[in-house]
Amino acid sequence: IVYCRSSSDESADKQQSSIPQQIKACMEYAEKAGIQIAKKPDNFEFEDKDDIFKEDTNEEWDKEIYQKYRDYFIIKERKSAKVPKNRDKWKIIVDRIKKWKIRGVLSYSPDRTARNMIDGWEILNLVWDWYVKLEYTSFQFENNSSGRMLLWFWFVFSTMYSDKLGEDST
Repeated sequence: IVYCRSSSDESADKQQSSIPQQIKACMEYAEKAGIQIAKKPDNFEFEDKDDIFKEDTNEEWDKEIYQKYRDYFIIKERKSAKVPKNRDKWKIIVDRIKKWKIRGVLSYSPDRTARNMIDGWEILNLVWDWYVKLEYTSFQFENNSSGRMLLWFWFVFSTMYSDKLGEDST
């Protein structure tokens, strides 16, 4: 599957167009790397008619990206990952990984999958136990001791970055 996340759905958010950009980067990466992305099942619970309407009435470039890849198992989540266990779609993904229903996740960057150490540790644990294979378009990851350590550092630095932004704002 492909997992794309932005921190918010607010129109003032500077990450507003990051999801279509992530989709495009992930799908291009999958094609070059020979990764087959699953097709979206008929009962795709990760989006509804309102989501599709928003995508179809979005800016022209974004609309083309959404429509081009509409049939693929792409999960788009617009929620901050600073707070652990706070993303509903991500919780469903983790549950399906644990039940062996999802075997691979392609994402733009590790900070899209985890921005706090609790979520980071959970996904790292699933990788360590070979429940899931992770791929990132902007981070080379291998499931070995060095790769897991580097991924953990990425999660730690992402947590530190988010925490520091919060401190500076207050």
